[in-house]
Amino acid sequence: MGMEIRADIAAALSTVADITGHPYRPSAPRVGDAWPKWTGGPHVAPGVVETGWAVYVLLPSDEQAQDTWITGHLDVLLEALAPLLWVESVEAGASLDSPALILNGKE
Repeated sequence: MGMEIRADIAAALSTVADITGHPYRPSAPRVGDAWPKWTGGPHVAPGVVETGWAVYVLLPSDEQAQDTWITGHLDVLLEALAPLLWVESVEAGASLDSPALILNGKE
């Protein structure tokens, strides 16, 4: 699909309770804000790149609250993204020093 999928990913993220999807990282992200970041991918055929995406979801700063938040949202997030991305991995990370859940996938 290419870069135009950003809006579709943001819309899918916004269907999940407590999450606001954005096509790009907001300038002042808050807990529950989520956005896709293009991660590239392998060149699989002439003119064809397998497009990868990392979806960032900002988490609460408290570690116990992070675990509770992830437990309550992960399955619904995966379900919301399923029509658009094959999520291959989920990891803890950060965006600008804020804790984030990162879902890595391919179109």
